[in-house]
Amino acid sequence: MHTFYGIIGFVVVIGAIIAWRKYVSPSLNRGFARVTSPTSMKRSDEQLRDITVTSTAPAANLITAIHASIPTQPPGGFAHPTLYLCDASTTPAGDGVLTYGWGTQSFGNNFTVRVTVTDLNPGCRVTEQITQWKENNGLRVGVEQMEQFRQRLIVAIRGVDPGAIFS
Repeated sequence: MHTFYGIIGFVVVIGAIIAWRKYVSPSLNRGFARVTSPTSMKRSDEQLRDITVTSTAPAANLITAIHASIPTQPPGGFAHPTLYLCDASTTPAGDGVLTYGWGTQSFGNNFTVRVTVTDLNPGCRVTEQITQWKENNGLRVGVEQMEQFRQRLIVAIRGVDPGAIFS
């Protein structure tokens, strides 16, 4: 009977450890990260805001400019993350959806961004939205790469339409 209670006690301890790591530890890490790395947290929080752009340029021109200004490579190998084009689709109406990821083949994406170009005829609307962003010890991974991506996107849009309205 003592063996049975020992096994039950062991299972309860293992369950408590798993619950702690899954539910309590991540929130403590985020709080700790906000205290120890407030600049990094602020920078990543700023990137979470979606960008919406209204432009007088045709959607096809913006899609071409975005493709040209954001250099992509195949997904990185084991340990070297790269920015790559995950998916691109266009409709006969001229709308387009571009999905970019930054990560490796082995560990997946650290973040994924969807850029949607909607033809308004005349002009178009571009929406950039972060669809997934991994955290490590409460800090988002790839903040600098996300900032670079966003700057390249803005430069591409401004190159086609300097009067584009960002909101």
